[in-house]
This record gives sequence, C-alpha cells and structure tokens, in this order.
Amino acid sequence: MVSASAPANVLLLGEYAVLEEGGLGLAVAVDVRAHARASAASPADAGIVGTMGATAVRWPGDSGLLGALAARLQTRYGPLHDRIDLDTTEFFDVAGRKRGFGSSAALTVVLAAVWAHGVGRPVDPTEAVGELVEHHRAAQGGRGSGYDVATSCLGGCVLFTGGARPAAQRVDARWLPPLALFAGPQPIDTRRAIGAYTEWKTAHPDEAARFLLESNDAVLRFVNADSWEAAQPAFDDCARLGRALGDAIGVSASIDTPAAVRVKAVGAGNELGLAVL
Repeated sequence: MVSASAPANVLLLGEYAVLEEGGLGLAVAVDVRAHARASAASPADAGIVGTMGATAVRWPGDSGLLGALAARLQTRYGPLHDRIDLDTTEFFDVAGRKRGFGSSAALTVVLAAVWAHGVGRPVDPTEAVGELVEHHRAAQGGRGSGYDVATSCLGGCVLFTGGARPAAQRVDARWLPPLALFAGPQPIDTRRAIGAYTEWKTAHPDEAARFLLESNDAVLRFVNADSWEAAQPAFDDCARLGRALGDAIGVSASIDTPAAVRVKAVGAGNELGLAVL
C-alpha cells in the first residue's frame, strides 16, 4: 500500500496578477490536507473512489474534474492497476461547502503521486511542479494560474510567477506573524470573477497594465522584507489594490472590520478573509 498527502493552499498576495504572464503572487500552504491511498487490486476493482465534500466520487464513471484528471494521468503514466482511495473532506465545511483552500490542486498532487508510483514511474511533486500544473490545467479545460498546485507541491511559503510556463520557489518568511483565515461576507463564483476581470482588462488595457506593475512591485517588496514591520506597507498596498480592482470589475474584495484589525481579502473576491493577529 502507498499513501500520500498534500496541503491546502491560500494566495496571500497577487490576486488576479498571477493569471498574467510574469504576474507575481505569494501563497502559503495550510495544514488542511488531501489524502490518497493506493492498494493492490484486481483488474475489475482497479479505479478511484472517495469523497469530495458531501459527494461520493468514483472513476471510471466520473464525468467531472476527477474523470478529466484521471484521463490525463492515464495518458501520461499508463493504465491504473490499483484501487485509489481519495479523501478531501478537510477542504469542506460540515454543510459540504468548499472552504476555499484549493482542494482540486491538492487532489491533483496526491492522485498523480500514487498513480505514477503504482505504475513504476514515481513522481516527486517538489521536482515536477510544471508537470502537475499542466495536469491540473488540462483537467479544468486549460484554466488556472497554477499557484495552488505549486504551493501544494512545495509547501511552506511560495513566490509564484504566472504564465504559460509558470515558476515557483519557496521563500523564507519565518518573520510572518500569526495569521487567521475567516469566512467573508459572501460566496464568490471564481469563474465569473475571472471572466469579469478579463472583460475589464480588455476594455481598460492601460489600467490593467498599471495594476500588474503595482501589484508585482508590492509583492516583491513584501518578499524582500526581513520583518513584519518592514513588510506592512507592501501588505497594505496589496490590500488596497485588491479592493480597487474588485470595485472596478464588480467583484467586491472589501471586508468590514474594526479599524484596529489589519485584514485583507484573499482569493477572487471577499469569500475568504485573512486577519493579522
């Protein structure tokens, strides 16, 4: 039997910028994990079973994300000979709603790892970030920046550079203060939010270019800081840019909190908030 787990991921800085060629983002791994366990099986029993929230999934037979991902992995690594049990329950709340921690990315990492190991072609996720990003993108119809997969592969704090061939590297941010994630005021449809951003970018190319430059500058200043005190202005600039962009595209990134609390929306809107403790 072979098992693997991968952490959740949260994009702290660089929302929407990571969708662009050369766009920078800073993400962190979160100790919420996806699990996969592969065990020997007869040809009739080989396949994938598990849960995604409150939904039971099984492949062969799944026509959603799991089915698309399995088809991609089968083409890349060869036929599956094992039974793989998946568990992503930690990524969902008690009502079965996603918590916003990148469940599909973490699932991609663990599923690819145990599948490839089972056919004698082991993959080390820390050395195959680009390959795993491609698997995830293909399963989503070519969409996705890849920061989520990269962070679930590498763990820790990750500086991500978006584009057709994205890059990612771990950075030392041990000076970060304690951070808390909390549910924001409203759920966000990420596809709709990205669609709104794309329409805005097409209609306002000069503003979009300025946004990318300012966002990249703020992310780099944050990464190059050596203390939270030094990084605070960059953090605040990222929060300000996110709120302004949210207003411009009609997807709010504002969260009402007491002035004494430093907060920032993370992700494509205000579905998830980050508080600095």
